[in-house]
Amino acid sequence: MYSSDIDAMKALWLRCFEDDPRFVNLFYSAFNKPINYRLIKEEGQVVAMLHHLEGYSLPYCSEMMEGAYYYALATEPSHRKRGLMGQLIIETMQEMRSLKKEFCVTIPANRDLFNYYSRFGFIPAFKRIRERWTKEAPIPAGAKLLKKVSDRAIIQYALANRYAVLPQQELRLDMTASQVAMRDICNNGGYIALLNRGEQGDNEVQAIVEHQGQSLLIRHYLTANNQELDLLFTLIKQSSDLPLYIEHRALQTDDDPGYFGMIRLLNAYRYLQAYGVEHPFDEMSFYLIDNQIPLNTGLYQIKRGELFFKPNASPITGGTSCPIITIQTLTKWICSNQNLYMGLMMD
Repeated sequence: MYSSDIDAMKALWLRCFEDDPRFVNLFYSAFNKPINYRLIKEEGQVVAMLHHLEGYSLPYCSEMMEGAYYYALATEPSHRKRGLMGQLIIETMQEMRSLKKEFCVTIPANRDLFNYYSRFGFIPAFKRIRERWTKEAPIPAGAKLLKKVSDRAIIQYALANRYAVLPQQELRLDMTASQVAMRDICNNGGYIALLNRGEQGDNEVQAIVEHQGQSLLIRHYLTANNQELDLLFTLIKQSSDLPLYIEHRALQTDDDPGYFGMIRLLNAYRYLQAYGVEHPFDEMSFYLIDNQIPLNTGLYQIKRGELFFKPNASPITGGTSCPIITIQTLTKWICSNQNLYMGLMMD
C-alpha cells in the first residue's frame, strides 16, 4: 500500500464516519500487515474505498469455509448516488470468489444500509451473545510456555488512552513479558495482540479489552486459530481477579430486529457440495440466480451425496421445471439451524 493511499483513505474515513482518529491510525498500523482494499479514484483523488479483511472462517457440515470481512466502506459525500460503492462491492465479491473465498460478512454503519446491502445478495445475520469465560487453557511456566507456542511468539499491546501500537512494544512471550502486558490491559483496557510466527505460517489473535469497573469485557476479537485465542484469554484471566466476559457474534438469520451484521455466500458450489456429502440420502434440484456473481448461476442437483452443476442449463429439465431461487434464499437456507460464532473485530 502506498503512503499516499493511506493518507487519502484515512481522510475519507474521517469524513464519512464518526471515529476517533487514534482508532483509524491503529487500524492501519497494527502489525504493519498489508491491508486488502479496493479504491476508486477520480482525478487522482480517492472518492470511494472498501477494505476486505481476511482470516475469517465458519464451519459448515464437515468443512471449514473461508471468508472475508468487508469493513469501512466509504464514498465521498459529493460522489454518492453514482453507483461507485456498488461497483466496488461487486468487483470485490467476484475477486474473492476467484480467490476461493466462500462467504463475506459486513456490519452496516446504520439501519438504512441493511436495505442497500441486500441489493447485492446480503442477508441480515449475527447477534451479540455475552458469556462469562471460564475455560482455562493449560499454560506451563517459563521455557515450557515458550515451547508450547514457539519462541517466535510475541505480544503487542496498546493502552486504551494511547490507541497506537508502539513500534518497540514487542514483548517476547515469556511469563514476565506477558504479565507486564496483561497487567496494563486489565487495569486500563486497550488493544492486545498475540502473534506466533511459526514455520507453517503466522497465527494471530487480536482483542480489545474493556475495563468495566467490576468486570473485564472483550467485545471485539479477531482470530483464525482457537489455540492462540484460548491462550490469550487465559493470560488475561490469570492477570486479574475480575470476571472476564466475552461477547460473541452468533450467526442467526431470523426476522428479529436484533441483528447487527450481514452475510453473503460467494461460492454456492462449495456449500452445496459439503451439504451433499453430509446428507447422502437427500435429493434436490433447483436453479440458482446470482446477479452479482454469474459463476454461481445455474442448475444444481444433489443425488446420493454428489453435487451436479450445469452452469448453462435451463431451469426446465426433462419437460419439468425446477424451483428457481435467489442467492439470498440459498444463503438463508444454508445458515439456518447453524450454531455458529464469529469474532468480528472493530464493529
